Amino acid sequence: MGFICKLKKFAFGREEENIIKVKRFMHSALLPKMGSADAAGMDFYQPESVVIEPHQTQYVTLGLALEIPKGYMLMLAPRSSMSKTPLVIPNSFGVIDADYRGEIKGIFKNTSDNAYLIKKGDRLLQGILVPVGALKLLEVDELTETARGSGGIGSTGK
Repeated sequence: MGFICKLKKFAFGREEENIIKVKRFMHSALLPKMGSADAAGMDFYQPESVVIEPHQTQYVTLGLALEIPKGYMLMLAPRSSMSKTPLVIPNSFGVIDADYRGEIKGIFKNTSDNAYLIKKGDRLLQGILVPVGALKLLEVDELTETARGSGGIGSTGK
């Protein structure tokens, strides 16, 4: 059974709506929801309880697939409340490309010495719709000079 989530975005001062088609893989999967009218992302609900053992990294299904609009990606980022848990997202955030149609999963690492229970209904992840552009690379012998130049990490101050 399919569902539709509507996300509002603002482009050049005008409000537009993006529609994301949603497919449930589990009857217990809840549709993502915006936490407030001006929230940057939509919260994903955990469809079933899962235990992550100490110091283990585990894929955790969200029970949904999404049809991301062309020209966008969905960034799966931790909600701020996840900082109250021993869980981290090992790769910082997840990227759901517009052409991916599989089930969405989060990746969590339990940094504690104790097993951690993610309860059914917990909201640990948020999805943020991000515009992406097509890129073309041009190989050159030299790059344009800038004041920073090749100064790397920490080169612009502390």
